[in-house]
Amino acid sequence: MFNRCLFVIKFFHNFLKFSYFCDFSKRVKSNGTLDIHQLNPHTDLDTVSQFCQWQVEDSGPKEELIRLCIASIASAGVYLDDDLVSWAITTANGTINMLYTKETHRGQGLAELTMQSLAQINGTYGLHSITHVLTDNIASQKLMAKLGLLYTHKLYWVDLF
Repeated sequence: MFNRCLFVIKFFHNFLKFSYFCDFSKRVKSNGTLDIHQLNPHTDLDTVSQFCQWQVEDSGPKEELIRLCIASIASAGVYLDDDLVSWAITTANGTINMLYTKETHRGQGLAELTMQSLAQINGTYGLHSITHVLTDNIASQKLMAKLGLLYTHKLYWVDLF
């Protein structure tokens, strides 16, 4: 069983778009060329799978689930000089999941940029931005609060089989 905190975004998508284009990208500390766009299941799958902590025993290979999410649902990747350094995906249940920034690029605001970008992409599809954070992941909880996501309740995942 995993304890997770559920956060939901409390701003309208127009505000997110405004925030992203007006002042958010100025807070990113980077010495290279940044590019932000949806993930590519052909070129980004290996990187995302390598760092994924999903445990999917009965659902098939995790790589296939990740590929399906990237190919058919919203995702966001931050590329520094064409290297994928931060990413998140929207899963089939509509939640933002798998937020990850490579350790060598942490502390530069890239996870924040990734979440802002994915929230904006989700908005273009009419999706609300909802995410789960493990209760012991204080850094992610602080990031979600900084982004304006509102903690709503604890969620318990139970393996029934």
